[in-house]
Amino acid sequence: MKMIKSIEEHCYEILEENSRVAFEVSLERLLNRRLKSSQQLIILCIGSDYIVGDCLGPLVGYKLNSKHQHWIVYGDFDRTVQSANINEIIQDINQKYENPFIIAIDSALCYDKMQIGNVRLRDGGLVPGIAFEKGLPYVGHISITGIINSKSSFEEFIQTTRMSLVMQLADFIESGLSNTLIKMNLID
Repeated sequence: MKMIKSIEEHCYEILEENSRVAFEVSLERLLNRRLKSSQQLIILCIGSDYIVGDCLGPLVGYKLNSKHQHWIVYGDFDRTVQSANINEIIQDINQKYENPFIIAIDSALCYDKMQIGNVRLRDGGLVPGIAFEKGLPYVGHISITGIINSKSSFEEFIQTTRMSLVMQLADFIESGLSNTLIKMNLID
């Protein structure tokens, strides 16, 4: 009999009153358990600024870079991390940093429309573009995804994703991540 390691995953409704605090507590617990003092923390914000639904990662990266200069963020509006360059970016990270610890941030689609607007925090990485079968590599030690729409056709995805939702998800992720890293003295 094969034993399958269960992956810890939590889902947060961004409009629920105590969700951000719960997100921060879970993220701190994961980082305390997984991040070694010898590891360099890297925040990898995945996505493109050409499509509203795909700009969650670059938007979070932009917000993080505009508030804090003391951490390493890959992916913002000036330098996106997307399917065309993600392999090069991962190679660059592995060459520059010995044993990096990556928090991967990306948008996600779901099958249940009731999940739209939630943030998922996962002990484990993610596969960018999996909903559209991009064939990209698994990245990250911890992943944070914002559910921006339901899985449908690419055309419907482009036409029905609301920028206001993407902004709310980005605000939730950026503030929760910032608060946690500051509390843990991982940034100034």
